[in-house]
Amino acid sequence: TDPLGPSFGSASRPVSRQANKVDHPKTVYVREDVIVPRLDEWLATLFDPANLDATCEALAVAGDMDETAEARLEAARRRIVDCDSRLAKYRAALDAGADATIVAAGWLRFKVSDSMRRSTSVLACPASR
Repeated sequence: TDPLGPSFGSASRPVSRQANKVDHPKTVYVREDVIVPRLDEWLATLFDPANLDATCEALAVAGDMDETAEARLEAARRRIVDCDSRLAKYRAALDAGADATIVAAGWLRFKVSDSMRRSTSVLACPASR
């Protein structure tokens, strides 16, 4: 239940100001001394012995990431590290006097092959069909 009562509002119940002909500012300031005690009471109920197991389970589930999402995140991190490494090498080559045309051609060759590899991976996924 909503710890602050139904009048406080909820993200699960969006209200259209125009549809309901409500004329008030988008931002509403409320007194902290009115809200915090009731909020503290509600939070305390989440961690009382009767609710502790359910609260811990909810927190654990909320923090879990599925294996597919974890794999995508790790792959993205590896790509960022690889990209940073390649950029550092290109810059070092240019700083050492390498021909910019040759460096750019090498980068373009890599990008085209990388793009083709990614496109092939996407097409191979069952969800893309």
